[in-house]
Amino acid sequence: MKPIILSILLALVLPTFCFGGEAFDKGWQCGWDAGWKEIRGQYAYPPYAPYAPYPRWDNDTFQGGYNAGFLAGIARAGGGDCIRPSKPW
Repeated sequence: MKPIILSILLALVLPTFCFGGEAFDKGWQCGWDAGWKEIRGQYAYPPYAPYAPYPRWDNDTFQGGYNAGFLAGIARAGGGDCIRPSKPW
């Protein structure tokens, strides 16, 4: 009985930890595209965004990812090689 209860508990809790940063990642992608277009123009085709950095525990929202991605996209589109701003949030 205990293994069944433990299995059910893990099945319910584990996806929360594995997929908790999806909002940050989607925000990073949108922010990267917007930052690239801010420098290169509205109709520029941005390259694929690099992998998003690990967010801080208190800023793992879509908006936090957008802000970080926007700054990184601006830095890369402007010719810089910085893909991770030092303090994006």
